[in-house]
Amino acid sequence: MESEYTDLEQMMLNTLRHSRTVDIAESDFKHAINDDAELKKLYRSWCHRAGYTEKYGFRDFCETYLEDQQEMFDNLENDFD
Repeated sequence: MESEYTDLEQMMLNTLRHSRTVDIAESDFKHAINDDAELKKLYRSWCHRAGYTEKYGFRDFCETYLEDQQEMFDNLENDFD
């Protein structure tokens, strides 16, 4: 099951990368899970395990990812100052 969660997270990140905004990515992802019952079931399980709500899980995951990326960039920037 853990590898399925990793695959789901990679799918979510790929959706974000291709969409370029969280709003568009969230819309695309919601369409995908509504078209695929197994994916929706996996997402529901992932949300429960990760402590996210189904309604905001994708958005919260993306925002956390983007914040982590910004923090990493800021730390690298500070190393060169």
